[in-house]
Order: sequence, then C-alpha cells, then structure tokens
Amino acid sequence: MLALNDRYEVKARLLPALLATSPAAIALAAIGVEFLDWYAVILLEGGWAVVCGTGLMYFSAIAGTNYERKLFRNWPYDLPTHQWLRPDGPRLSSQQRNNYYRLIRGTVNLDIQAVVSSSDPAELDHTIDDAVRALRHRFRSSPGNGLLVKHNEDYGFVRNLAALHWVWLTTGFGSCCTTWILYVVEDVHLLWPVLASIVAVLAVAAAIRRSSYVLRYADRYAESFFAALSQEGH
Repeated sequence: MLALNDRYEVKARLLPALLATSPAAIALAAIGVEFLDWYAVILLEGGWAVVCGTGLMYFSAIAGTNYERKLFRNWPYDLPTHQWLRPDGPRLSSQQRNNYYRLIRGTVNLDIQAVVSSSDPAELDHTIDDAVRALRHRFRSSPGNGLLVKHNEDYGFVRNLAALHWVWLTTGFGSCCTTWILYVVEDVHLLWPVLASIVAVLAVAAAIRRSSYVLRYADRYAESFFAALSQEGH
C-alpha cells in the first residue's frame, strides 16, 4: 500500500515482513477450519497479513541495517565492497585492484592509491567509504545496471529477512504449539500440527544459517558492483 510500485520496497522490505509472519497462517487456518466459515478465515488471514506484514515493512529496513552492523563489526569499512579495495583485501589480484583504483580516480576523482602510499589507515578507510558511496549513487541513476539492481534487492531481502529471525521463530513455534493444542483438545486434523512442526524446524535451520546467507549475497552484490565499475570505465 506504500510505494508498492517500487521493486526494492516490495522485494526487500514487504516480502521479508510477510514471510516472517507467514508461519502464523497455519495456526490461523487450523482455528478457522474448526470454528469459522471460509470467508471469515480469508478475512482473518488477510487481516493478519496486512496488519503484521505492512507494519513490519517499515521495521524490517531498520532491523536489517542494525543486523548488518552487528554482522560486520567494523561497519561500513568491512563490507565486501570496501574490503575488496583494501591493499590487503580478499579476492582481487594487485593488478585488478590497481585497475579499480584507476577507474575510481577517473569516475569520482578520489585517489585511493595515493592514500595507500601515505600509510594512513584511518584516511584509507574514509577514502574507500567515500568512493563506494559516490559510486553507489552514480550507479543508481545509470542505465544498464540491471544485475546490480537485482543483487541489491536480493541482498536487501536476505538481510532484512535474517534480521526478522526472531519474528519467524516466534510465529513458527507459536503456530506449532497452537496447532498441537488444537489437535489434542479440539481434534483438528493431524495435518495442521505436522505442517506447523515442519515449518518450525525449517525456521530453526534457517535461523542457524542466516549469517552465511547474508554474507554470500553481500559478496554477490560486491561482484556486480565492481562489474558496474568496469562497465563505467569503458
């Protein structure tokens, strides 16, 4: 309902919020089948999605940023886009890194190589951060960066969903407990508690692996970021 014509808003903010609250749909469906008519179930499920999903849409971006700062302890200087530009950074050969320094100097007029030679770590961090931010703004308005846009959306989605892990763990276990109680007390179909249990187990497994997924997508974004830089220089 808010800026839903914006792909990033939908994919990176609304979808994580809806997925985080979706385990509750199983318990709501079990309650509805037992006590309500079908149209009341639809209203109940839809109302839950609108209230919780749209409400968490705002919160997911804030939570995602806070989670990112915890995951990258020296944020933003240890983000992959920054680390790859450091003289001791991973993944790149010295020749490729020097090529990026040259492209950055020609694109945003910041000379990282000169700061590397000055041996000032703090100034190096600030210069790299200035360069990355300037390039990010430049790429945002440049045509032909579809893959970078997609990977930015993917990273935002994974990061924000990981940040909402406490929501999907809570709704997953709450749904599991509710459906098993309904099965024992009200004799609802066994399908509901079994399905809720599977979702709860998957929620725990996803929570354990969430950091590795965020790091993987951060690397993918960095790859597209520097591909866009190379394209800008041609």
